[in-house]
Amino acid sequence: MSIFQYLVESSKNNLDKTAIDIRMSFNNFDKSIRTITYREFLEETVTLACGLKTYGIDENQMLLEMLPNLIESREAIYGQNANGTTVYPISPMIPAFKLEKIVEKNSIKNVIMFGAFYDKFNDQLKNEKIEHIFYLDGLESFNPLLKKAVKLKDKEVKFKIPNDPRIVTWETLLNKGKEFRKKHNIRTYKDFNSYYEKNYIAAVVGTSGTTGVPKGACLSDTAINASDFSERIPEPFKPGEVNLDVLIQSISYGIGIMHHTMSGGLNNIVIPELVTDKLPMLLKKFKPENFSGGPIHYENIIKSKEFKN
Repeated sequence: MSIFQYLVESSKNNLDKTAIDIRMSFNNFDKSIRTITYREFLEETVTLACGLKTYGIDENQMLLEMLPNLIESREAIYGQNANGTTVYPISPMIPAFKLEKIVEKNSIKNVIMFGAFYDKFNDQLKNEKIEHIFYLDGLESFNPLLKKAVKLKDKEVKFKIPNDPRIVTWETLLNKGKEFRKKHNIRTYKDFNSYYEKNYIAAVVGTSGTTGVPKGACLSDTAINASDFSERIPEPFKPGEVNLDVLIQSISYGIGIMHHTMSGGLNNIVIPELVTDKLPMLLKKFKPENFSGGPIHYENIIKSKEFKN
C-alpha cells in the first residue's frame, strides 16, 4: 500500500486525537498556532490532492516542495502520494544555484513553495519549464481567529503575492480541491480513489554528500512503510503520546520519522523554526515522551546546562 493508504489504515482508532500542534517562538511557544486532528488532516490532505489534480498534477510526475515543518508540508507529501506524484522536498537553506540544477536535471514543472523563500530563488524560478508555483503565505498555517487577530494587531503584516502569472495561492488551490470533491462526490477521505503502484517512487530526497557528491535518494512506499513497521516491533508507540518534532522533510529520515510518528497516532508538537539553541528549554517545557531531531539537535542537548547531569 502507499504511505497515504498506510496512514489511513493506521489512523482508524485515532481519528479524533490531535495529530499536529504548531508552536512558535513569538508567543514563547505557550499557545498553539493551530491544532488538527487525524480526521481533519486526512480530509485536508484529500482536498489538497484534488486541488493538484485540477492543475494536471497526477500520476508519474515529480513535484518540488520547499516548505518549513508545517501542517501543509505534511499534507502536501501525503496528498501528492495519494495522487501518484513523486515528491522532491528541498531544504530552503540550499544555495540558489543548486535549485536551478535540480529543476533542469529532473525536468521539474511544478513547485510548492513557502512565500518567504520566493525572493531568494526568484531568478531560478524564472525557468520557463516551471508551469505552476503553489504559494503558501506566512499566515496560512494560523488558525482563522489567530490569523485575524494578527492582522488587526499589526497593520504592517502584509504578504504581498509576487506578480507572477504562474503563482497559485494556497487558498485558490484548496478551493479548486473543494470544487473537485463536490463534482466527483468525494464526501469524505474514504471516498477518494488513491493511487498505488508497487514500484512507484514516493519521494526523492537529497543526501548530504558524505560520499563526495550530494545526490538524490529514491524512496519507495514499501521502504517508508517498512521503516515504520520495523520500528514498531521492538517498542510501539502509545497513541496520544507527545512527540516534539523539529525536523524538516527534505532529508530521508525527516520523511521517515514524520511517517512513523503520524502512523503511530502521536500528538506531534511541531516547531517550524530553527530552534537548536532552544531545544533544552522546549524539552523541559513540553516533557515529550518522544523527540524527533537530527544529530546537531542531540549534540546541543547533550552540551546544554539544562541536561548537564
